[in-house]
Amino acid sequence: MRLRYIDLTKGLAILLMLWGHTMTSVNSVHLWIYSFHMPIFFIICGILLRLKEEENNGEYHLANIIIRRLYTAGIPYFIFGFVLAGFYSVLNILAHQPISLGSRLFKVFTFQGIDYLWFLPAYVFADIVALCIEDISNAHIKKYLRIIVTSVALFIACFLQSYMTVWYFDILYKVVLGICFIEIGILISKYRIIEKLPLWGTVLFLLIGIICSQVNGEVEMSPTKIGNPAIYFPCAIITSIAIMRLFKMIEDKKWTLLKYMEEYGKNTIVLLVTNNLIIEIVRLFDYKLFGNILIKLGMIGSIIFTSFLIVAEWLIIKISKGPFSPIFGYIKRGKR
Repeated sequence: MRLRYIDLTKGLAILLMLWGHTMTSVNSVHLWIYSFHMPIFFIICGILLRLKEEENNGEYHLANIIIRRLYTAGIPYFIFGFVLAGFYSVLNILAHQPISLGSRLFKVFTFQGIDYLWFLPAYVFADIVALCIEDISNAHIKKYLRIIVTSVALFIACFLQSYMTVWYFDILYKVVLGICFIEIGILISKYRIIEKLPLWGTVLFLLIGIICSQVNGEVEMSPTKIGNPAIYFPCAIITSIAIMRLFKMIEDKKWTLLKYMEEYGKNTIVLLVTNNLIIEIVRLFDYKLFGNILIKLGMIGSIIFTSFLIVAEWLIIKISKGPFSPIFGYIKRGKR
């Protein structure tokens, strides 16, 4: 199922992620980006899950969907996890530091992920939980199970953060947060909030989200790092709703910028698994050749860096459509 405003939203979110990764200091823009740029993908997952259920009248092959999820996310996760593990080991050698290959491979195999690769297993596991609930035929059982699972997930997310510092609990916590946001997405779709929100409400949501992000400070989808849960969840939710509503309003426009944004949104996994590799290569060359000029330039350097990444990722997207498509998890039409 392809919805243009969803692809546009994903495109903006993934490009903002790139921008956030190029920043070397925390600023107001960084705080705003990190307040929603990962939760929004889980919210979108919930929206699409609900829409697909309506489209298929609640009937779909759960096993096939789960296998597809594992393939499209698992293949790029492991391939680029191994690549990053090897790459960082080479950097260790160049810097005359202890080689970290073993510890990084451990992170890959235990689904902790290297850098932002943590997102893929957390997303898939949370999605599978939501899919299994949706597959229940009895409406009453489905309703009560959803309430129980969401309530437990929210309780863990809000009150058990300090107990989630061990690596396997860290994974569980990210999945739990994902489940919470997926269920929020299901509710957003159920009550047609994206379609009904007026323009003044959209602007208000954006302003409140910006203010809340500054109040809550630096956050991540990790235990003890979401700040105040009473601010974190509403901030991520209303900002996501506002951005999706804006794109919903303009999705019929034929602007060239929107076409590019849409293409990035259709290939978020490509950007997710390659951005850290490109970023570290650029930083290495910047350090060796220009004495960290991008860092010294501050926000201007970050914008220049991000502009280069956007172009580089566009080229990688084009490459990913060819013979290398399997390593990015693409499935040819007609195959499961």
